[in-house]
Amino acid sequence: MNPIMSNETFWFSLAGIVISFFGVILPLYQFIANKRIQQKDTRFRTYHRLVKELVQPDEESKSTWTDRQMAVAFELRNFPYYYALTERVLNGLKEAWEGSDKRLLNEMDYTLLYISYYKKWYQIVLRSIGLKRLSGQLTSYLTQRSVKS
Repeated sequence: MNPIMSNETFWFSLAGIVISFFGVILPLYQFIANKRIQQKDTRFRTYHRLVKELVQPDEESKSTWTDRQMAVAFELRNFPYYYALTERVLNGLKEAWEGSDKRLLNEMDYTLLYISYYKKWYQIVLRSIGLKRLSGQLTSYLTQRSVKS
């Protein structure tokens, strides 16, 4: 019997392939892990900056701008990781700002409505099977439809 490769050669070749595989996979894994950490940090900073803009007056003019606050209330929809906190913050601010501009309070209500639709079971199913964009469009549609009625 004359095998093409001896048993010893086979194991050395296999070891070389495995070592090469880990030489490519480990740096790729480290890159992805670092990128996720950076994205999480950026998301954290952005969210906290938005909350600060919502509740804190402008440093130069010492006043708050309702339109800016409305835009911030709208943008808070883009942070699903923080939805539980966003709900508590917006509900607390609605109580504290009860007599303030109705447009701002309405925008807060719209954001809370959006979050409630986002948490529905069918939305979770859509996102879990990879239809994140469809889920977002459906959530926006349902929010707009509820606001009009």
